[in-house]
Amino acid sequence: MQSLTFTQQLILTIADKLLIAAVLVLVGYWLNKRLEQFKSHEAEKLQVLKGQQDGLIAIFKAQQDLTLEMRREQQALAKEFRDLQAQKELQMTAQIASARLPAYAKLWEIQEVVSPTLKPELSPQQRKELETKLRAAFFQNGNGIFLSHSALTAYRTAMERLQDADSKSEAIVKAFSELRKQLKLDVKIYNEEEAMTSTQPKPQSTAASKSA
Repeated sequence: MQSLTFTQQLILTIADKLLIAAVLVLVGYWLNKRLEQFKSHEAEKLQVLKGQQDGLIAIFKAQQDLTLEMRREQQALAKEFRDLQAQKELQMTAQIASARLPAYAKLWEIQEVVSPTLKPELSPQQRKELETKLRAAFFQNGNGIFLSHSALTAYRTAMERLQDADSKSEAIVKAFSELRKQLKLDVKIYNEEEAMTSTQPKPQSTAASKSA
């Protein structure tokens, strides 16, 4: 076999290199094309995912807004219901107060005989008459219905003192004073602070009495 000349070898070497370069260019072009396709595909996927994410965020926000709106409506309805209940309670309280006042006045006027300002010594006959009048007034026109729990307790205590033959007049008067104080509290004549303050005049000192 005839050996190649230097020139032929150089040409073959250059041809090989050119062929390799061409292959590398083609491979590079192909890889670049594939990379661009991959990037485009990934960009599309990212865009789709972003759209889905935006959609989910919008749905979540809409659900939150709806939840907040429903909560506000529920709170408004609850407030309206509470206001309505409060109004009904006020109306009921006003109706009770309107009926309570004459009932309390009736029970009050009977108790003149046990006024502490009279400093009474009650006879058995007076005790019996007072008990009879109080019982009649309690049941007359249903007056006893309108006594508050505290007033009813005070009423029963006073009646027990009145019925007890061993009770002193002073104890009976004090029990009825407590009853009348509770009646005043119930009809808002007294507040709690005023109820704790005695209405009896303070006794004058000996020196003041002498100077007078």
